[in-house]
Amino acid sequence: MTDAFISYSRKNKSFVQVLHQALTKSQYDTWVDWEDIPPTADWWGEIERGIEAANTFILVLSPDAIASRVCYDEVSHAALHCKRLIPIVHQEGFEAQQVHPSMRQHNWLFFREYDNFEAAFQQLVTVLNTDLEHVRHHTRLTMRAAEWRQHNHDYSFLLRGKDLNAAEQWIKQAAEKNPPPSPMQRQYIASSRRAVIRARLIQGGLVLGLSVTGGATAIAIRQYQQAERLRFETQLLEQSTRVSKWLDIQPIEGLLLSLQTLGQDQQAHPNAPPSEAVQSSLLEALQFTQETDRMMGHRGAVRSVALSADGQILVSGGDDRTVRLWDRQGNPIGQPLVGHTRSVAAVAISADGDKIVSGDADGSIRFWTDQGQPLGQSITAHVGGIRSLAMTPDGEFIASGGVDRLVRLWDREGNPLGRPLWGHEGELFAVAISEDGQTIASSSSDKTVRLWDRQGRPIGEPLRGHIDWVYGVALSADGRIVASASRDGSIRLWTREGKRLEIIFPAYLGEVRSVALSRDGQIVFAGSEDGAIRIWSQNSRPLGSPLIGHDLEIYSIVPSRDGQTFVSGGLDGTIRRWRLSPSLPLEIAQAQEGWVRSTAIAADGNTILTAGQDRAVTLWEHQGQGKYLKQATFSGHGGEIFSVAMSADGSTVATGSSDSTVRLWNRQGDLIGAPLTGHEGFVWAVAMSPDGEWIASGGDDRQVRLWNRQGELLATMNHGAEIYAIAISADGQTIVSGGADLKLRIWNQRGEPIGKPIPAHQGRINGLAIGPKGEMIVSGSADRTVKLWNRQGRLLTPPLRGHKGWVLGVAISEDGQIIASGSADRTVRLWGRNGNPLGKPLAAAEAAVWAIALTPDGQTLVSGHKDGAMNIWSKVGWRNWRAIACQHLSHHPALTSPTQIFQDDQLDIANGARRTCGL
Repeated sequence: MTDAFISYSRKNKSFVQVLHQALTKSQYDTWVDWEDIPPTADWWGEIERGIEAANTFILVLSPDAIASRVCYDEVSHAALHCKRLIPIVHQEGFEAQQVHPSMRQHNWLFFREYDNFEAAFQQLVTVLNTDLEHVRHHTRLTMRAAEWRQHNHDYSFLLRGKDLNAAEQWIKQAAEKNPPPSPMQRQYIASSRRAVIRARLIQGGLVLGLSVTGGATAIAIRQYQQAERLRFETQLLEQSTRVSKWLDIQPIEGLLLSLQTLGQDQQAHPNAPPSEAVQSSLLEALQFTQETDRMMGHRGAVRSVALSADGQILVSGGDDRTVRLWDRQGNPIGQPLVGHTRSVAAVAISADGDKIVSGDADGSIRFWTDQGQPLGQSITAHVGGIRSLAMTPDGEFIASGGVDRLVRLWDREGNPLGRPLWGHEGELFAVAISEDGQTIASSSSDKTVRLWDRQGRPIGEPLRGHIDWVYGVALSADGRIVASASRDGSIRLWTREGKRLEIIFPAYLGEVRSVALSRDGQIVFAGSEDGAIRIWSQNSRPLGSPLIGHDLEIYSIVPSRDGQTFVSGGLDGTIRRWRLSPSLPLEIAQAQEGWVRSTAIAADGNTILTAGQDRAVTLWEHQGQGKYLKQATFSGHGGEIFSVAMSADGSTVATGSSDSTVRLWNRQGDLIGAPLTGHEGFVWAVAMSPDGEWIASGGDDRQVRLWNRQGELLATMNHGAEIYAIAISADGQTIVSGGADLKLRIWNQRGEPIGKPIPAHQGRINGLAIGPKGEMIVSGSADRTVKLWNRQGRLLTPPLRGHKGWVLGVAISEDGQIIASGSADRTVRLWGRNGNPLGKPLAAAEAAVWAIALTPDGQTLVSGHKDGAMNIWSKVGWRNWRAIACQHLSHHPALTSPTQIFQDDQLDIANGARRTCGL
């Protein structure tokens, strides 16, 4: 057992040596891998054991460490075993979102060159010494559990007697400590107790199949059953935890494991919803996994891929000297196309797919039909080999680039068009043609990009800025935007006129081997030597996390014409198809001019209301496929609308406004009676009974007012402070109000208080919702938390934390299984009824989330935003997530033919996922 394991990039070795010496001098035993050797199974086994045997895991953060797959894997293994994690920053130059997710949540220590080393080291020592006995016990249990696993769960390695009692006592006390018990430790302790009970049963003469009596035996049987349930629940928890760890390095396997775990949970508890951990792992896997298909067949690297315009034909070329065709489902079309004598370095296809061209490392170009038949003879195009090909959609115009430093142009029959294009001083790596054929781009080892017109004349001066070879180049459909990727680790954008856009993407990705642009030039795709694909908007904002799947560098990326998917090929010999859009169906509409202050949704999910800064209410009707169409706009308020509510059947609408009035409307937008007056100041909140017969309102005047449908005032209740949120239970029996006094007040339908005011939050209460029969109250506050309460004002769970800004809206499903919250931090989050987060935030919006609504069945979620947008998720809930996951993988060999890519334990997981999907 050691005090610390140090993970680092070899490029930071000199700093780590200084840190190691300081730790050794202070009597700390450290585990450091000093050897710079290629990874092997034995080597990685030693690394894993070193991590497991260390009390603390230290990661030396730097751009090189961020780019290191080994460091990433080491952190993942440490997180899997719930090790105490300490990130220390040695060199800056990276973004926080690039850091392993398990490290982001910890406080960073700074050991930069300009930091005081001694002061920083004392901070490190303080952390190392914190709760030391707990950490040592954690490590001892980890080592014993790992030893048990390494010996195939041998009974003799389990805990017994005092050791077991001490471990059970420790795990009870350790739940709130750092590091917490790991799933493996829980399983080990539960299995130890189970073994003791089994031994007691056997010693007591219990034989399977015989009837026995006696109080002691009955107790033993109950203990055994409880231990079995604990073992199973621990197994599911461990598998759910493993999903999150796997998503960082094996996303497809993580999604399969989440499906297998869901199936196991449902098989054991067919009449109950899955545990929140299982639901969360499934949603997180869906949010993270974008690979939808994997094509394998090439023997060796895949050097180039191309797509027909309709996406029905995919072409690939590789080191095995073949060209291969694939259909939209990833199935091979016919036999591989043979004839090339060297590696096929480049392929291209016309928009209609009827013409295919390929080029090889011998400098030859060949033409093929979409049936794989050769068209004419091959032509010798370049001396020393071809590196890239591009073709216009009509197949009439082709460009090639080669080792001989030339760009050459060809007609559809392979006849040269004009003279070769001279200018580059190094070999060509990539060529691209705009869809109209008017712009050609080329990149070279001379560190430049050059632009040419259709006649082969240079457009402006060479584009300079990269400091190393330029491997990739891409053009938008109109040729106005140029993207380039370099061995220097950067991606640059340019205009057709040669102006360098002041956008330089991160330069710590290692070598960037391929680049692609969406047709409008707004999305940039990059494939780097670490096997990850990164996607950015043109303003250099990352679109999601890096896509993990390829094992080695990526040579080719091609987006589909519709912008929904893209394909990639690389050194690992695979072709992968990826979904660009979110896995969860999401419809985005412009709802209001200005802020969306409030939203409501009918019980059947067919009608949505939005209201806000523009003083209007907009009504939307469901058109199918998760799409909603604007049907009517209600106008009449003299100020902005802060709150909108709707009866369960969608026939009656209530609104509250800064004009101090409450108004009632029918679904056609006609006013029902006169405005309800009496409030003084803004009316911030309105709620409506499910039957639409009465309304509650509140605002600046601190009064909750109850009205009937005819506009008569039924009751007035003094809240005691400005009211920002009101909710009515589904049975109409309970009213809750909250506001600036940080308290919840509960009232019955007659306006009489139920119990005393509940001190609820440390910031104003902005959102309220009530669960089934008023048994659960959900509140959201400016203190950034969501809280769950019973009617007596007792917290049902610890505060729900995660939002980084004010919580502005909350909602709950009728069965209380799903809770939604929206925040000024621009995120929407889902939670289970026990307060556990479900997956990651659904989306990072462009603006603050001011309003949230959820259908009673919890399957449709609506959010309203400060920029006037409305987001609609139409497939919420674990049943929908299961269906989406199964559909997501419907053509992937992981489900269709798992023996093609898996074996042993992974094959068992894949088969379990197949059963969950009904295959």
